Amino acid sequence: MKTHSFLKTFLFLFCLLLVNNCKNDNGVEDETESIVETLKAARYQIITFDAKGAIYNQDYDITIDGKKTKGKSIENDKITISIPYDTKLGANTMVISNLNQTIPIEISDTTLADTPKNIINDYLSLINTYTDNLENNESTSSLKSNILNFKTVFNNASEKDQATAAKFYLANKDLYQYILKENVLKITDDDPNALGNEKLLKLKASMYFLGVCGVALWILPDPIEKSIAAVGVLICLNKCKQYAGGFANLKLVVLNQFMTSNKAEITFTSEQSKILNYSMSRRSVTSQDQSNASSFPNFTNFFSQFSSLKNWHSKINTQLDWMNKNIPFCNFTITDPQTLPPAATPADLAATKAMFDKTRFSVASTDVALDNISFDSEGKIKMNLKLKNPTATVPVTTYVTVDYNDDYNKISNRFDVKVIPKNAFTIEGNWKFTIIENEPADQWNTDTYTCPGQREDQFFSGQATFTANTMKINIAEKYRYYNYGPQCNILEYKEPTGWQTITANHNNTIEANSLKLTGGTGINDENYTWSFSDGVITILDPNTITLTYSFYDGYEMVNMYYKLVRQ
Repeated sequence: MKTHSFLKTFLFLFCLLLVNNCKNDNGVEDETESIVETLKAARYQIITFDAKGAIYNQDYDITIDGKKTKGKSIENDKITISIPYDTKLGANTMVISNLNQTIPIEISDTTLADTPKNIINDYLSLINTYTDNLENNESTSSLKSNILNFKTVFNNASEKDQATAAKFYLANKDLYQYILKENVLKITDDDPNALGNEKLLKLKASMYFLGVCGVALWILPDPIEKSIAAVGVLICLNKCKQYAGGFANLKLVVLNQFMTSNKAEITFTSEQSKILNYSMSRRSVTSQDQSNASSFPNFTNFFSQFSSLKNWHSKINTQLDWMNKNIPFCNFTITDPQTLPPAATPADLAATKAMFDKTRFSVASTDVALDNISFDSEGKIKMNLKLKNPTATVPVTTYVTVDYNDDYNKISNRFDVKVIPKNAFTIEGNWKFTIIENEPADQWNTDTYTCPGQREDQFFSGQATFTANTMKINIAEKYRYYNYGPQCNILEYKEPTGWQTITANHNNTIEANSLKLTGGTGINDENYTWSFSDGVITILDPNTITLTYSFYDGYEMVNMYYKLVRQ
């Protein structure tokens, strides 16, 4: 059995997270003979020691050289006690009657090398440095008020009580100095999972020290010792509330929708990367999460710590109330319990690299491989899907499954994708006309004429836009009109303009290098309309197509011909 200094105890908590047990090279646990070591402690000192069989939160009757005191287990197999001020110095025997255990213990004296006021002022100076760095809120104000209350109690205490308070502080100086330090673990990552683990670890450490100081508050018989112990308890309580609240306020809970896309189906070209938006809908922790936390040890641990924290609130307030009634000039402020909201509003958050690393992607179809996936600096995903058959000519429709798993969430989502062959034709996009109505586009087509007579030059230009199932054409027309006399003199000249808009639908199904159009309509600047149902897109090569259709103009069937190139 060993005694634990409080500086080592905190490190011990961290080690527990990393090491389950020690084994020899053969994978068998080492079995060494248990040696009962002599505990070393001082009068007034709070100590925690190993006591096999001790059960968390149980009280234990302890006798040191015939003098009875109380102990309490703040974790399994450990007991915390405060050494009475009048314990016999030197070698003693400590008996834990409930566990039928006997432990040798050596007691030293706690002596004052300075006046009690100077010693306590040193303590208060440490506390002031700590509280000056706290966030200015109601909890901090309450803590500062209670520290001032202790100062009032101390200043009005008798010389004997002041000496007792000073000795109690000196005996536990290492403990209080450690409590007043910021915990060494500091996470600068923006990953909520990592931040949550940091807050949880700090909460557990602070709860441990709350238990140590809290036990002293319970078992100490002397009112002045209770009052100085109460300060340590309230500082630990403030830390616990800070870390518990910080944990709860983190956006830890990931909702079902954590991949965002404005399309029902995302189209990929085989072996070509595509950028996808990646965000998570997250919310803070609520009281309702406790019922769903059983699958996550960290969540379960948090709610266990939180429940214990609520119990401590009640016990601490009982002690504060007793001190207010029994200690002169004592007026400790009753603490408010920590609570969790019943609900929280989710918010969409851009994902980080750390979140991306906890996400796994898979493709449902055996014909498609997830060739590469990476996370860029702008919070987006670059994904490359590849058709396994290099000679494939037909697109493959499938879906990508996204699995996210961290210490507080395990969820899955999916989105539909279409993967088209690398060299396959797609009609979607913008196309530019090179021939309009059998005439070259984007150039003047000069008319022939005789004198006297008329001449009409034409200039056509246009663009077509195809979506997955529609076509829209915009054509601009310019004319140069001449009226010549007998000597070819120009009697009249003008430059009229016009336009056409043609629309149609298609099913994006290519057969024999052709795509059929349906529901074709046209309108021009003179409000003349026409319709057609025999439109055909013919694919000459991946970047060149023709469009043909015919319509009845009231006199005869007119056949239209256009040629387009991909922009």
